[in-house]
Amino acid sequence: MVTHDASAASFCGRVVFLKDGKVIKEIKKEAENDEFYQQILGELSAFRRLGA
Repeated sequence: MVTHDASAASFCGRVVFLKDGKVIKEIKKEAENDEFYQQILGELSAFRRLGA
């Protein structure tokens, strides 16, 4: 599945973050959906702070 929706992504087993067609980060689900959702949001926030 491809999505920009962190909530939908939290139901997946892993999330791969891409920039300009290249993998910049991959995280695997090791918790419940709510915790994984928060982890996804944290990664997105970190990328935005770095200007990624």
